[in-house]
Amino acid sequence: MVAALAAGRPRAPAFVGLAALLIASLVALTTLLVVALETWIGVADASAAYIPAVVIVAALFGTIPAVATSIASFLVYDYLFVPPTHTFTVEAPAEWLSLLLFLLVAVVVGRLTALLAEREREATQRAREEDLRGARRAG
Repeated sequence: MVAALAAGRPRAPAFVGLAALLIASLVALTTLLVVALETWIGVADASAAYIPAVVIVAALFGTIPAVATSIASFLVYDYLFVPPTHTFTVEAPAEWLSLLLFLLVAVVVGRLTALLAEREREATQRAREEDLRGARRAG
């Protein structure tokens, strides 16, 4: 299934549904990790734990789903971990800076990962085409 996604990334409803399911799952799993890091281990700001989720989504589905993952992560982290919790209000200006920097980094990393994955797919396609041309010349 992942190979099929990486090959051409169709934009069918199944593709969108699969991307949304992966985004929700990764954000939820990462949130559990952040709870563990911040609550039990004492990490002050574990928002960077969401970056691998953005990278995974970007590599499989491209830039737009990666940006959606970044925004979802930003909102979940703000709602659950930034005082006052369970609101989208941010009291401390330093928290705004931290949240906005997280969002910027996540979007940039997601975009770069998506570009890298696209270039890899293009190079693989060119290599296949060149192999076919070589086989035709030899045959």
